[in-house]
Amino acid sequence: MRTAGIIAEYNPFHNGHRYQIEMLRRQGFEQIVAVMSGNFVQRGEPAIFDKWTRTRAALLNGVDLVVEIPIQAVLSSAQGFATGAVTVLEQLGVVDALCFGSESGDLSLLQRAAALLRQPQMQHALQSCLKTSATYAALLQQAVRSIDSNAAEVFSSPNDTLGVEYINALYRLRSNIQPYALLRQRVGHHDSTRQDGFAAAAFIRSLIYAQGSYAALVPASAARLYETALPARLEHACNAVVWRLRQMRRADFARLPGLSEGLQNRLYAAARQAGTLEEFYALCKTKRYTMARLKRLTLRAVLPVPDLLSPYIRVLGFSSRGERLLKSVKKNAGLPVVTSYRGAVHRGPAARAYYEQTAACTDFYTLCTATPCPCGLEMRQSVVKI
Repeated sequence: MRTAGIIAEYNPFHNGHRYQIEMLRRQGFEQIVAVMSGNFVQRGEPAIFDKWTRTRAALLNGVDLVVEIPIQAVLSSAQGFATGAVTVLEQLGVVDALCFGSESGDLSLLQRAAALLRQPQMQHALQSCLKTSATYAALLQQAVRSIDSNAAEVFSSPNDTLGVEYINALYRLRSNIQPYALLRQRVGHHDSTRQDGFAAAAFIRSLIYAQGSYAALVPASAARLYETALPARLEHACNAVVWRLRQMRRADFARLPGLSEGLQNRLYAAARQAGTLEEFYALCKTKRYTMARLKRLTLRAVLPVPDLLSPYIRVLGFSSRGERLLKSVKKNAGLPVVTSYRGAVHRGPAARAYYEQTAACTDFYTLCTATPCPCGLEMRQSVVKI
């Protein structure tokens, strides 16, 4: 049976996601597994709904199996996110194709752009652009344009840019998984409009936070789940975040991943001065440091993110059809498959420690809702079965 893999945040699951799944079924994929961000997402924020609610929405709308992207990968750059997520897909041992949304829908162009990034001359081109104050994404586009102007346009679109990172991650892993670019329909990644029942996730989140009307933009089964779920926002835990930042020394900031150009000094000075999270971001922000990067660094500072890579594959949920797929994964996976805390404990001290650190991150996530629940949600929550 052909199995498609999807890398997703489902933040939240909406009609565009359901369309992607329907198209994969039409293309002959009998099984679909989603590798999904957990309770935090790559833009450096809490997911709008917890990972079990988002898992259930995906399973009710065509996904067969949902597994979690390790939090280190989630709170990384686009390259780190792609590498971590693709590694999970590869470790599953059953995936034939990686399907991702694309503004261009042109796989050959994306592959050409990916191959350019692997060329030695690209490093020279990047170095010549580093004297400007542009973001890394802008520098990347500028460097590629000096070699191939058509391929450079790929880096002006967020989904195409991520698609290039997926392709290169597959290349680095020497994976047999084939990339599959699906043309994004009707609305763009940052559009704040709706069209024919489709809208970007960011726009839908804004409606949910404002208690606006969004039911037509998500599947009916998902809308029912969202009605009773608690939306999460980092602002609910703002004081706790600021307090933690104030406790950090310059050396603590220096240990955060992906720092450059003395950014730790800027973070430390801002933490000592800011009275709110928004003030902290404003004091740190420059043209070079995107807001998403600053938010990821903030969460890395606050959360007990494990230092080691995940020693297991964490299953969040599966459907009745996905139960057969899960059995196949357990036979072929390159890592142990875990569905509960008890399962992690049985895998040894490293797996237990990793699970407990993930549980601590979930305890912080619950503080980001209007009604925080007691500690231990990660331990109490069962794998989702549909």
